[in-house]
Amino acid sequence: MKPSSLPQKPIGKSDASRKSKEEITTLVDEVRALERSVTVSKANINNLVKVLKFAAAKHPHRVIHAALHSMQRLFAHFRSTGALDKAHLAGADPVAMELCKWLRKHHAAYLERLMEVVDESNDTALQVAASKLLIDVTIEASRELNKTSASNVFDNVLFVKVVHATFLKAEWSPVYTRDYLQLYKDHDDLRYYLFKNLTKLIQTEMDAAAAAAPAPAKGKRKRDADDDSEDESGHASNLARLAEHGLLLLEALDKFPTSNADLKSFLVGRELVPAGHQIMQASAHKRAFTDFVLQYLRLPLTQDLYKKVLMLTNSRLIPNMTDPRLLMTFLSESYDQGGSISLLALHSVFTLVVKHNLDYPDFYKKLYQLFDRNLFHVKYRSRFFRLFNQFMQSTHIPAYLVAAFVKKMSRLALYAPPAGVLITLPLVYNLIKQHPQCFALIHRTDVDLRNDPFDMDAEDPAESKALESSLWEVVTLQKHYFPNVATMSKIFTQKLSKPGYELEDFLDYTYGNLFETVHVPVLKKAPALSDNIAPTLFPADGSFGSLFDL
Repeated sequence: MKPSSLPQKPIGKSDASRKSKEEITTLVDEVRALERSVTVSKANINNLVKVLKFAAAKHPHRVIHAALHSMQRLFAHFRSTGALDKAHLAGADPVAMELCKWLRKHHAAYLERLMEVVDESNDTALQVAASKLLIDVTIEASRELNKTSASNVFDNVLFVKVVHATFLKAEWSPVYTRDYLQLYKDHDDLRYYLFKNLTKLIQTEMDAAAAAAPAPAKGKRKRDADDDSEDESGHASNLARLAEHGLLLLEALDKFPTSNADLKSFLVGRELVPAGHQIMQASAHKRAFTDFVLQYLRLPLTQDLYKKVLMLTNSRLIPNMTDPRLLMTFLSESYDQGGSISLLALHSVFTLVVKHNLDYPDFYKKLYQLFDRNLFHVKYRSRFFRLFNQFMQSTHIPAYLVAAFVKKMSRLALYAPPAGVLITLPLVYNLIKQHPQCFALIHRTDVDLRNDPFDMDAEDPAESKALESSLWEVVTLQKHYFPNVATMSKIFTQKLSKPGYELEDFLDYTYGNLFETVHVPVLKKAPALSDNIAPTLFPADGSFGSLFDL
């Protein structure tokens, strides 16, 4: 038995993690030497298998990286010599036929290994390299397919497998997300077929999840029930990955072709694409994107993903869809949920109402219901008030509606933090200036505050009786503990000569910057002192001067 003091063999570590830099460099050199030997003479073609073995998971990442790229170059070499042409499979030359079969067999093994690296490797650089190599393989296969017919532009059969391997991968690091999705941002053909394939993949996974969802039958054995439960869990996990990775894709695609002239970048080569092909039509790209978006919105989104999608809807989804009105149901349901979900859906719903003729008669009624005490504490506060200011710009809004918003905001300001009050007061001022009918709220002084006619709890602004009340709340705010709020409140007791306030100047206030503004004054000049500042705490000749001597 070994003494316990002797070093033990590491547990759970592969040989790859224990190799020195010199050993790794030697292995990389060996891979490259094998690659050169195959390209020099077909007699060494069996070395291709040795190169592929160096791509196994037991080797260090640098060695796997070198082996995968060497394999890609070797297959490119045989493709250039015609050895991989499918014509050999039905040709009269038995040697060429057997060589073609052999090469294609190992090419399939190479593809399988690439997909394993994408899913299993914990090295981001290796994952990115494998994903890009899968795209390169797809493009080479597409060019080979094009030789059989000019109408065959893209090998989508292979690309479907690539999309499955990458988008169902467990986790995307920020670096992988950036580098991998850049390919789809830059190339129109890849992006078009990606949308088509993701649409089908989502549908397939949702159908599979629905089929696995029913509870086990009464007479089913426990093992079979456990298998069904595992299948359901697996499909649910796939749907969660598709939801997460689909959002990353939507966030990354910040540009989209708006006309046929914008379609210029094709990995397969512009010269191989016929003029009338669908990937040359911007309308086809919009249809593919629209189908993907509608399918993506059917996924079980988490609350966080749901909010992020809503934040992207107005800037990324609506402008790039064939018919944004297809989002009416999704946005209407989101707007009706209340809370932060309604706040985030607000802009998109308004865009559909104004630009796409969405019939939403209760838009302002629902907007009125969003005003509550929590509104001044959510992180989307500035975004909401910026949009609200935009919605209220029309002079055709009824006076009762404006008065209801003015009264409710003023009442909520009594409970709001100082930063929220400083947004409310200039906004109320601007609304009253834009709608002179609401001046009655300022001039009316005969309202009994104990029986204020304004109904704060009314869900319909038409029933709030706001025009029968007064703005006694802003007078109350003149006694506010925060001096800036008290000063701002006094503008309503003076002549309203100012045309209006720029709301942007008030939207970014927080407790922090308000505290610095009020309680950290800048000294323009140091105050005069009647005595010189002592250089030490205790004088040298005093009683305590010698206590600290060494």
